[in-house]
Amino acid sequence: MYGDKLVDRAFDSPVCIIANKISNCTLYPLELFSLVIAFYLWHVLVTHRIDIENQIFWYVSGAIWSYSIIYNVFEMSYSSKQENWGVDVSPLNCKANKWTVNLISFYAYAIPSSIITIIMAIMTCHSSVILYRHWKNFNSNMNRSTAIKLGHAVRLHICCVTTTVMFSLNIIPRIVFYNKNVDSPIKTFGSFTIASVGVIMFLIFGTNTKAAVFLPFCYYVPPDKSRIQEESSYVL
Repeated sequence: MYGDKLVDRAFDSPVCIIANKISNCTLYPLELFSLVIAFYLWHVLVTHRIDIENQIFWYVSGAIWSYSIIYNVFEMSYSSKQENWGVDVSPLNCKANKWTVNLISFYAYAIPSSIITIIMAIMTCHSSVILYRHWKNFNSNMNRSTAIKLGHAVRLHICCVTTTVMFSLNIIPRIVFYNKNVDSPIKTFGSFTIASVGVIMFLIFGTNTKAAVFLPFCYYVPPDKSRIQEESSYVL
């Protein structure tokens, strides 16, 4: 649509502004999904019950989308008073301008996201210890059922570790260079981390048969094909 003239023609139509506002709506659902996955894994490893999702799904979803809607309502109410709805253009994308970043994104995005990342890191570290103990036990008592369950758990764990690292790389530069006009390479790199998390989540959860993280000595059975002890809500 814009070709090589995104910066010059970005505001010829409202597409750039609309794209920025839509991307803002997906920030917290994407990040909090990772936190929820980390919590599910941690809860299952600690309590050995897999029915946690059925118990809290609607509460968690409601809380995530409610906060996301409130955040975006405030952001749009402030940015509507700015030129081009508070959107600046770079050669890569349409992003919030410095005013919006300072007053809205830092307090309503960076600080809550930092809390999310810390909580996710704590649960992931605890899950790592529990999974390591189960892995040692599996080495002395190998069987297909245990391999399948551990394979699923370790894949989720890899997702949790990766997203924790990616979010940290995105959040830390925002806090360190807050309100400073510093063109740091790590800030540029951090802009791509959230997109990388989306790709990783698609590879792990997007398909059941082809896109899976390969782990040696682990059987891979798609979740919809596993039929081992489905009647029980206890695992590991």
